[in-house]
Amino acid sequence: MPSPLISTVIAMTVGGAAVAALGQTVRPGEIGRAEVWIKNDDSETIPVRIHEADARTPLRVTVVSSAASAPVPVSVTRPQWEYQTVRVTLENAAGVLQNLGGQGWETTGVAWPAADATTLLMKRVR
Repeated sequence: MPSPLISTVIAMTVGGAAVAALGQTVRPGEIGRAEVWIKNDDSETIPVRIHEADARTPLRVTVVSSAASAPVPVSVTRPQWEYQTVRVTLENAAGVLQNLGGQGWETTGVAWPAADATTLLMKRVR
């Protein structure tokens, strides 16, 4: 009969193999494969927008269709941004930024400090 230590090592190895087989990472912080599976019925056509893709490199797309159809046109477009400024103070900065972050806004890193408050330039994808 194997020792408890050997049984634990075997269980951890088999568990790690099962996790790896599912496409998940074995160790925390390890980068996994970025895959997206979109399945539409033949009756529905849903446009798909991919944000934050690098337009300088080709994006591999596999289109699987149950019916013979014309090729699906695919194009990469640049993201369109909208901007706004917001004034924050030391007392309200966390609350203001949390509220705006929930709406999709993020800071650009551009700020104009003043004596009583700081004005931040915010952006979000349209």
